[in-house]
Amino acid sequence: MRSGGRLRRTIKEAIDDLPNGICVFDSTGLMVLCNHTMYQLGFLLAGRDIQTLSEMRKTLKELPRNSTARRDGNLFILSDGRAWQFSECKVEDSYGESFIQFIAADVTELYIKRLELEEGNRILEEYGYRLRRLSANIQAATREEEILDTKMRVHDNIGRGIIAARQYLLSGRPMAEFDMSVWEDALQILKYDVENTPDKTALEQFMDSAKAIGIRVHIMGRLPENTKMGALMIIALRECANNAVRHAGADELYAKVETEGTFYTLSVTNNGQIPQGEIKEGGGLGSLRTRIEKAGGKMSIRWVPEFELSIRLWQPEEDILW
Repeated sequence: MRSGGRLRRTIKEAIDDLPNGICVFDSTGLMVLCNHTMYQLGFLLAGRDIQTLSEMRKTLKELPRNSTARRDGNLFILSDGRAWQFSECKVEDSYGESFIQFIAADVTELYIKRLELEEGNRILEEYGYRLRRLSANIQAATREEEILDTKMRVHDNIGRGIIAARQYLLSGRPMAEFDMSVWEDALQILKYDVENTPDKTALEQFMDSAKAIGIRVHIMGRLPENTKMGALMIIALRECANNAVRHAGADELYAKVETEGTFYTLSVTNNGQIPQGEIKEGGGLGSLRTRIEKAGGKMSIRWVPEFELSIRLWQPEEDILW
């Protein structure tokens, strides 16, 4: 008998020392076994001792208002942040008598990992949303850029055509000799045909068009080749050439390209009449400013003591057209 009693005490002490909570109820619903961990958990959840099966089930189903714990799905989170999961099952002893057993397992580490995973998923979803918005904005911006590019190309060609026609009329030459290619180019752009001549660079095409309207272009420095920045500079030169002939009666255009690290500055002047007042930015200059600023650059225009258009652009490493 003494050895049997020592054995029961040893078993009871071992159960009490378990890190997990355990309690057992008999067939009448009375608690017959509860270790220290489960006793503490029951008190934290219910705010009092739990003695019966119905009390345990009721507490796990809905925490009382005075409980210091909170429920997160099938987990119970204590005020110290630890997470516990409860399970219920039916067991039998060696005599065939049935009992209801509750086990409480400390799943704090798994709970923390779950929270981290949920936070990671939330961040990924937020990034996904931003990427979808960015993709939509890029598509809209690309379409807007294409429309703006088409408008500027048409504006440039028609402007060159008007200037060239006026030059022919002023010189008294017969219109039969007039080169209609600039008008044809404008029509091709409106039909979404390709404007550029494949065997000439953009700069060479600009020099040809400037010659056609009677203005000589002098460039000091070197324009960046095969880059978006270089393309923007040529667009600026086209606009300046057209305006110099049309509004200032110029026949010389002077451009200066300066570099400072990855920054490029283009300054353009002409030998035409000095503007009588502030330059009003119409469709051509206004569109040019829009494109420059969208590219992250700056554009400025001064009219005293002479006209000068200046643009400053930054060249990122990926700024390569082909």
